[in-house]
Amino acid sequence: MGGHSPPYKTMEQCKTHESSSPSPGWLPLNLQSVTCIAKDLNTVVADLLAWGQDIGRGTSLAGVRGGLPAALRWLETRNFQPDRAILVSLGDNWTAFFDNHSSEYEPQAEMFVLCERLRTATAHFYYNHDVNSQFFRSACYTYNWFDDVSNCVVERSVSAVVDENKWEFCERGSPLPFENVSAYSKRQKSDRLTSALMREYALALGIPFCEPRAYGDEVALLKWNSASKVPDVEIIRLAEACFGRAALVHLKRSE
Repeated sequence: MGGHSPPYKTMEQCKTHESSSPSPGWLPLNLQSVTCIAKDLNTVVADLLAWGQDIGRGTSLAGVRGGLPAALRWLETRNFQPDRAILVSLGDNWTAFFDNHSSEYEPQAEMFVLCERLRTATAHFYYNHDVNSQFFRSACYTYNWFDDVSNCVVERSVSAVVDENKWEFCERGSPLPFENVSAYSKRQKSDRLTSALMREYALALGIPFCEPRAYGDEVALLKWNSASKVPDVEIIRLAEACFGRAALVHLKRSE
C-alpha cells in the first residue's frame, strides 16, 4: 500500500497491546460521530480556509476557549446542510472535526479534499447510540489515504445500518490489516460492525477518540455560507470521487 498512510497495527497486535482494552464509552459528551485528520490542527484549519476560498464558500475562523465541552454549544443549531464545524487536536498526530450536521453524518467532501490536498489520512467513525432513533446501533467506519503511486485518494469503508427495521451491510475497498474480517460474516448484520470493533480499529490507527483527555484545549470554529454556490466543476469532481456516480449527478441537475 503506497502513499501517506499512518502506521497501524494488525488485529493481532491490537489484542496483545498493553493498552488495547477500549474505554467503555463511545465518544465524549454524547456525540455519535467523529472525523479525524492525520495532521496538526493549524495545518488542517489553514487548508480548510484555503479550500473555502478556492470554491467561494466564504469560510471564516474564530477561536473558542474552554476546550471541546465549551465549543459544542456552537453546534447546537444543527442543519441537514452544515454551516459550521469545530476542530480540536486529538492525541499526538490527529485533528478531530465535528460539524453541525443534523444526524452527524460523514462529511465526505471535507474528508476527500483534506486527504487529497494534504496527502494524508482521514477517518470517520459513526455509531448511533440513541435508543429512540430508528437508526439505533447503526455503525459506519471510513478510512481514506493518499496513494502516491496512483496519485489519488483510496477509500475503505464498512457500514451496518438499520432503517425501518431492515439491516444493510456494505463494504467498499479492500480490508486493512487491522480489520476483523471474520466479523463481517456473522449471521446478524447488526453484529458485523459494532462500537467495540470500531474502537479496536481506532486503536490500530492511533486515534484515541473515546478518551476525553486526548482532546486539546485549543479549539477552532469554522463558519461558512451553506447557501454559497459551489462551482459545478467542483460539485461533479467531488461527487465522482466520493460516490463514483457522476453521470447520475449530471442527470439530476438537468431534470
